Amino acid sequence: MRWLTTAQFNFLWLFLLLVSVWLGGMAFLNHQSEQQKQAYIDKKLSDLTLAWRSVQHLQKKSKRAFLNTYIMQPDVLSLLHDAQDPDKRDQARQALQQKMTPVYEQLKASDIYQFQFTLPDNTSLLRMHRPDFYGDDLSGLRDSFRIANETLKPVSGFGLGRVLPGFRNVFPIIDEEQHLGAVEFSHAFEALRQDMAFLDPNREYSLILHPRVKHALFQRFKNYYIQSRFNSDWIETDTRKNLPNSPPKPSIFSKRSGNVLSDMPEVAEKMRQGNDFALNYSIQGHQYLASFLSIRDLENKPAAYIIALAEAPFLGQLDQRHTTSLIFITLLVVLLGGAIHLINHNRKELKIAATAFNVQEGIVITDPDGHILKVNHSFTRLTGYAPHEVIGKTPAVLSSGLQNAKFYETMWHQLKKHGRWQGEIWNRRKNGETYAEYLTITAVYNDRGRVTNYIGAFIDITQRKEDEEQIRKLAFYDPLTGLPNRRLLIERLEHAIAMSQRHHTYGAVLFIDLDNFKHLNDTRGHDVGDQLLVEVAERLKTVSRDTDTIVRLGGDEFVLVCEALSNDERLAARDAEKIAEKIRSSLTKPYHLNTIEHYNSPSIGIALFRDGLNDLDDLLKQADNAMYQAKNAGRNTIRLFNPAMQRELENRLLLEKDLRGAMEKQQLQLYFQPQVGRGGQLNGAEALLRWQHPERGMVPPDEFIPLAEESHLIIQIGHWVLQQACETLCHWQSTPALSHLTLSVNVSGRQIRQQNFVKEVTQLLEHYAFPPERLKLEITESIALDNMHDTLEKMQALREIGVIFSMDDFGTGFSSLSSIKQLPFSQVKIDKSFITDLENDQSDVILTQTIIAMGQALRLEVLAEGVETQNQQQKLANMGCFHYQGYYFSRPLPRAEFNDYLKKACPPSSTD
Repeated sequence: MRWLTTAQFNFLWLFLLLVSVWLGGMAFLNHQSEQQKQAYIDKKLSDLTLAWRSVQHLQKKSKRAFLNTYIMQPDVLSLLHDAQDPDKRDQARQALQQKMTPVYEQLKASDIYQFQFTLPDNTSLLRMHRPDFYGDDLSGLRDSFRIANETLKPVSGFGLGRVLPGFRNVFPIIDEEQHLGAVEFSHAFEALRQDMAFLDPNREYSLILHPRVKHALFQRFKNYYIQSRFNSDWIETDTRKNLPNSPPKPSIFSKRSGNVLSDMPEVAEKMRQGNDFALNYSIQGHQYLASFLSIRDLENKPAAYIIALAEAPFLGQLDQRHTTSLIFITLLVVLLGGAIHLINHNRKELKIAATAFNVQEGIVITDPDGHILKVNHSFTRLTGYAPHEVIGKTPAVLSSGLQNAKFYETMWHQLKKHGRWQGEIWNRRKNGETYAEYLTITAVYNDRGRVTNYIGAFIDITQRKEDEEQIRKLAFYDPLTGLPNRRLLIERLEHAIAMSQRHHTYGAVLFIDLDNFKHLNDTRGHDVGDQLLVEVAERLKTVSRDTDTIVRLGGDEFVLVCEALSNDERLAARDAEKIAEKIRSSLTKPYHLNTIEHYNSPSIGIALFRDGLNDLDDLLKQADNAMYQAKNAGRNTIRLFNPAMQRELENRLLLEKDLRGAMEKQQLQLYFQPQVGRGGQLNGAEALLRWQHPERGMVPPDEFIPLAEESHLIIQIGHWVLQQACETLCHWQSTPALSHLTLSVNVSGRQIRQQNFVKEVTQLLEHYAFPPERLKLEITESIALDNMHDTLEKMQALREIGVIFSMDDFGTGFSSLSSIKQLPFSQVKIDKSFITDLENDQSDVILTQTIIAMGQALRLEVLAEGVETQNQQQKLANMGCFHYQGYYFSRPLPRAEFNDYLKKACPPSSTD
């Protein structure tokens, strides 16, 4: 070094030192930038994976509901039992196709495009999407059917298919321990793509298929696929062809992205490996992210990739910040060199170059005590504070108060220990608005190792935080009411059960269903129904505790999860019922919806849980069952689930099973109760259905009639009752002494809603050939007023041919004079609930007088039910009612005893 002067040596030493510092800073910044970039890419890929799994889970749940609702029903299972017999198979298939046609129409509305049944040996029984194509062996075509029928367990996953790729769910069908085959519900990928787009609408999704898929396609569908724009070795749907469930045409952005990605060698290499990955790319200076989600088929072979394309402004900001940081560190090195130079010349003042602040990041420089020395223009732009307003103050002027003292203690501890801190922090602008920023604080040391300055650099990340929160809300919250949805319910319920186990306290699940919500939607429109749901949600928030979780499951169903009730089961049940009663009381208050005042009520079921002993699905089922018990109890009530309730439900299912065979085994009988007029003369009778069970004895009608209504057996039973009644009237017509008698038959709501109801009654009248006015059809108030237009048309059609109508249980519903005037009734029946206390209750006297006066004014015959004493009959006669039915005259009689009654009441004349 003898050839260098001291000045040259010092300059060289200073140059090498600055270069080393600069290279070290560049390496550190590159490392930090790559880490943040990779973390962002991994997060986006994880979000895509979560969305895909969530969509699959929801699809599986919905298809399980389809299975239970449409397939695991006694009439469908009976057809599948018949299909096991080759001799009955064709007839069973036709009946099954007819039964499933309306179901398939509903499923297609849910984007289920394949709906088919197989036998246990994988033979196709019925394809609802191709009912003319059956009988082939699907063993080699559908791994899903083969696995489901072999393992007797549900199978779900991505399937390639011969026409379209899709998400398949196959369920084995087992009834009474007999394997009847399997049923498939399949969504096209387009339906899943739409669901994923709903969860995250900021991405554009595409599906590309493995090259081997083309060999599996039917020959005529191969030309519906083209080389993928992302990888020429793979294929994708040709959207120019009219393929069912085809995705929308790719956007210009998608086409440009495909051109860029197809030229990237790492794309083809990673796809050959078959793993999930994500890559960023640039188009016209803007950053984008492509996430590739690998999909494997049921044999775990690579089958397809879901590709999600989206803007990646964070990466652009990261690059911009990286560039800014490069400039900043370069300037710092220059400043450091200048400082060293000044130190060498005994310059003690620190001079900060103004050009170091011409960056997008907000920059603030403080002294060692945290007092602000200088800020740049971006600081003013982001915070609203001018330099003179903050210089001399500490950064606490920006504090939002959202971080506690512990947060700042940790920050200063790390800053003093490592000389650097970075992270997210909430601050407040001059106008009072809070915002999120990503802040980096770096300590500047002198040659003695003492801090001379702190330099803070930050960017505004408020929009990014808001975007993340919006995505979370779409995934976990109901958009109408703002309440958590079913996905978040599972998470909250798992937490509640864990807390119950930890603290040994009971919790409760309250299942809330709004009564008669469908009627409001049908009569007032879905916008009014939505207003009601929003108001219900607000009331639930008001009456629930802060620790409770309120969830909207969907439709008019809500769930309330209550934690930490009590460690005593009896007290916990009492507390849960108190909460439920508060809810019931709140939800029954009037609602003001648009211009109408509406009244509604809830049915609430409660299930308790403790110590992690309850399975999630079982717990929700128990609360649901309790809610249905509340419905069956008359609505607007509360029921607590208990084992006895479960046994009652099981008994109810057994009773329904027995009822299905009751008519075939001739266990159903008609009883007849006389209807008399003034002076006690016999005018006719009411046909009443009874069930003589071989083991249970006489089953009360109030047990099996509602069961028949719910299971739709009332259609078949109602037809049998009508046929028996017409046969009886035909016999009476052939006996002159009985030819004047009428016979009343109760008609259910499901019966009269049938399209062929008028035709059914007309055919019976023609077959048995008796005067139609001898047949009296009894319809309750609620049935008459539900879908009144349809009811009026059918009643008028039958009234024109002579059939007469009686309004049953009059006075117990919401009938008005105007509604009765519109309907062609000839008679009203006063409900027996008014007659029972007629001798003691003045209110019943007034109501009965009103009904009689109304009937007389409308020229309707008035008949009183439940007359049991002479005093009741006399009071009714004094009010002007002269037609009666009840135990005072006769109890309901079986056919043989009623025939004996007729012989005494209507003896044949000498001319007969």
